[in-house]
This record gives sequence, C-alpha cells and structure tokens, in this order.
Amino acid sequence: MANKENLIPLNKRSKEAAKVIQTAGGKARGKQQQEAKTFREAALVMLKVPQDFKLPNGETLRATARDGVVLGMLQAAQRGNPKAAKWLADILGESSININLTTDEDNRPEINIE
Repeated sequence: MANKENLIPLNKRSKEAAKVIQTAGGKARGKQQQEAKTFREAALVMLKVPQDFKLPNGETLRATARDGVVLGMLQAAQRGNPKAAKWLADILGESSININLTTDEDNRPEINIE
C-alpha cells in the first residue's frame, strides 16, 4: 500500500525505473485523450440529429438537438433563470455583461441585462 514512507520520487529512482513509470503514464494519458475525443465526436454527431421541439405557443419546431439546447436555455432564461441567461450571454460573446434577476409588478421573474 502506498504511503509517504514507501513512495519514491522519480528523481530518486534509477533512470530505467523512471522511464518505465513515465512510459506507462504517457500511454494511459494517450488512452484517456482518445476516449475523450471519441466522446466529443459522438456528442457532436448526436447534436446534429433533427428532433421535434414543442414551442410555448403549442407549435412544433423541427430542428437539430443543438438548436434544441439553445431553445431550452432561451426558454429557461425567459422564465427567469439567471444561469441560463449567463450561458446565453457567454455563447453570444457578451460574457462581460451584468445580469440581474428581479420581479415585475405581477411578481413574475424579470431579467435585466446591462
């Protein structure tokens, strides 16, 4: 079992032992990066799949899943979700803006963007 007494830093090991450990670490990192790339590629493919989305007025919109994500975040922001509003601002390149959540006279959420 590893603990402070039996952990040996690489600079205190022989060059051969350090090389074996570093090679194993490099291979593990390469495998991890390949898995992350595969996951990203699968997500990008799935975001291009057309889907039907219900709009607040009851109509159905045929769009990609990526468009659906943006639509969902827009609807959440319109309902008063400040994190959704911030996400939209970041996507639009306006991340330096201030977002304030207040309520109007009917106690409905209102987002003020400055």
